[in-house]
Parts: sequence; C-alpha cells; structure tokens
Amino acid sequence: MSETGREAPRRYYLQTLGCPKNQVDGAFLEGVMESSGYRPATTAEEADVAIVHTCGFIETAAQESVDALLELAEVKKRTGGLTLVASGCLAQRHGAELAASMPELDVVVGTRDWPRLPAALRQARIGRQVVRVAELAPVDYSALPFRPTAPATTYLKLSDGCNFRCAFCTIPSFTGDLRSKPVEVLLHEARQAVAAGVGELVLVAQNLTGYGRDLPERTNLATLLRRLAAMQPRPRWIRLMYATLEGVDGDLIETIAELDCVAKYLDMPLQHVHPATLRRMRRPYSADRAHAVLGELRSTMPDLALRSTFVVGFPGETEAEFQYLLDFLGEAELDWVTAFAYSEEAGTAAAAMPDQLPVAERQARRRAVYRAQAPASRGRNRRMVGRELVVLGEAISASQGADDARLLFARSEREAPEIDGRVVVRGLAAPDAWLDRFLRVRVTTAATYQVGATASIGAEPERPPVSRLRPLPVLPL
Repeated sequence: MSETGREAPRRYYLQTLGCPKNQVDGAFLEGVMESSGYRPATTAEEADVAIVHTCGFIETAAQESVDALLELAEVKKRTGGLTLVASGCLAQRHGAELAASMPELDVVVGTRDWPRLPAALRQARIGRQVVRVAELAPVDYSALPFRPTAPATTYLKLSDGCNFRCAFCTIPSFTGDLRSKPVEVLLHEARQAVAAGVGELVLVAQNLTGYGRDLPERTNLATLLRRLAAMQPRPRWIRLMYATLEGVDGDLIETIAELDCVAKYLDMPLQHVHPATLRRMRRPYSADRAHAVLGELRSTMPDLALRSTFVVGFPGETEAEFQYLLDFLGEAELDWVTAFAYSEEAGTAAAAMPDQLPVAERQARRRAVYRAQAPASRGRNRRMVGRELVVLGEAISASQGADDARLLFARSEREAPEIDGRVVVRGLAAPDAWLDRFLRVRVTTAATYQVGATASIGAEPERPPVSRLRPLPVLPL
C-alpha cells in the first residue's frame, strides 16, 4: 500500500527478443499492460510481472528465449512473488511443452493471445498456471494502444503470417497465413508515430509485397505507400524491409522512384539464386525472375541501396550451386548482404531432405559469402564520396584522439537500423545535440561497412533533441 492508503500500481518488466516484427508486438504489449494499470520497471527485481516476448524462428533464437526465461525464473526464486510470463512465437509454437517443462512459468500466451495478457494474469493470481495458445485468429490491432518502437525510427508492421511454404521456414506453423492490417489502421498508426516525432517509418512484414491481397478491397503495397506519402505531416523516410521478389513489379518500382519520402532502399531476401537450389527451397520465383527484377531496379534507380539475405549450406547445395551464388554476388553489386548457415528446424520439409551438409561446411560457406560480397559493398560506398547525404544521428562515440573529439554515428537512407553500415560524422562541436535529428553531411571517405563524412555548412536540426547518449567504439575507416 502507498502512503495515501491506495494500492501501488503493479509493475511489469518486458524483454522482447527477435526480429523487428516481434519488436512491434512488444511495443503494443507495453501499451496493453500500461492501459491495464501496470507501470514499467527497469529490472525484473523491481517488477511484479516479468515477461519474455519470445522468438521461435530458429533453434538458436528459441534457445535464447528459453535462457531468458530461466534467468527470470532465478529472479523469481530469489525475490518471491514475481509472476513469470512467456509470450509470442516460441510460446505459440511450444506452449504446452514450455509450461510442462518450466513449472516456474505462471502464464503462457501465444501470438494471438498476448493482447489478453492482463486477463490471464488475473487468473494466474489465484494460483493456477494459465496457458493460452489459441488457433491463429487475427489480432485486432485497431483496438490496441499504439506506441513507437524508438524515438526517431519506428517499425510499422503491415501484416502477420505468410502464404508461402518455404522448405526451411517454420514461421507459417505458428503465425498462419497472410493477414494484412486494414489501410486505415496503418494510416492511424503512422500518424501517431509522426505526431510523436518519428522521422523514419520502417515497413515490415513476413512478406511485405504480399500486403493487401487478402483484404476485401484487394489493395497493394504501392497504393499504401502513396497513402502514407500523402499524410501531412509525413515522415522524412519510409523504408521497405522483407520485400519478397515475386511481388516487386513495375508499379511498386515506379512508386519507390517517384515518392521522395520513400527511401531509395529495398530489402529483398532472395535466399539463393541457383535454379535447382531455389526449387528445393520451394521459393516462389525463378533465378531468371531475380535477375530481371534486379536489372529493372538498377536501371530505374542506379543509386538504390539493395539489401538481401541468403541461406547457404542448404541440403543438396553442391559446390557448383554455391559457386553460382558467389558469382552472382560479384555481378549484382548489392549494397548489403546477410548470410545464414542453414540449420535444420523440426517440422520443416528441409529437415527431412537427404544430403545434409556438415555444419562446418555450412559455416565455411557463410564466411565465403561475406568475403565475396565485401568488394561490392565497398564499391557502392565509394560511389558516395563527394556527395551530400541527409543522415539521422543515432549514437555518439567515446572520446577519440588527442583533441578528445567525439563522433556522431548516423545512418542515411542507404542504411537500415542495426543491420547495415553507418555514416561516421566528424567535426561537430556538439555531436550529442544531433541525436535523433536529421542533418546534411558530405561524404569524404569510404570503407566496406561505413563512410566518413563532415557536416555541411548551415546544417540545421529538424526536431528537438532527445537525450539518448550512449558511448560506442569507433571502427577505423
């Protein structure tokens, strides 16, 4: 009880793991808890309820989620009275097993039940373990309190689920088929984000270019982009992530090229390009289609930053198939690449395929992809030397050099949050004043994963500063 005689608000601690799509739901979950009277705690020891919003995409992610739950179970043993919750993807995929193997868990809620967590917590307070892993019905996001995932950049999730059944992927098993958010719901979320000072909207989904096909009005991503661009005020950047190649058509390419607030950037996970490997993976396009789309993108927007991901060491991937991928990387001149070593996931078609490669060989091929890609990333960065870019300040370096000067770490429209390179800005008298602000810089140097720049004369901030100072190491140019 508080000094006024009223019961103090219960406090929650939330740890969200996994991809940006999970981060979006984690932010919604914060809103659900706080609209139900809970207040955030900075540590689990201070909380009444500790939640891990889990990831279950691959085995390593699932293990990270389990480890986080076990750590909080230890806190529960030490402090007593802590209610422990597993929510999200791993809870949906293995809810019953989690509950049975971890009696410390009080509540398990899946990918469709986390909006009703406060009700489950009320049940758990009477001493019973609550497991809610419902069928994959849609979440009504319009009824949930929206909040940005970060001060200047926020993720906007367009849909849940996926209609593809790639041989290596577990996601449809615990997210179901594609379910797009209505356009008006997304516009409402975007307006709230911009009103809160967000300057960059990052559009995410399991299949971004499939957006709208399941809606009654049969809309699409290009139409949504035009609606977002028509908002007043509108964000400076709208960034596209997880665009499946089969949905990248002429209309979308033209829309990206024409709208100045749509970042000239496209994340398009190809996974592979060899025809035989693509067939085994059950990817929904051909190698010829991949080459054609990349050619059209480059001819329409030569400076478009292209990112992709690849899975190497897939069952049956021959040395010739892998070399085909390396040759492609040498020709395609992608800006950014992430490579994953294939891992067997229970319940997938790929796990039962013959010709599984040794783990060491998969990892060796992953390293080879990065070696093959490095010249292209370096070359694309070198194209920027001498140009002016608008960048968003994100972090400050620790002191460097005899002059004790600190550097501003930033991103341009060419770099997505956390996964791509960065822009290192020198010569600012007060770099911390530019955190979460846009400024104009001139690129002076280039390396594989970053460019160096100096602030352009007369650069002015476009929004009030947000105190988010955090020292980071400096990578050499």
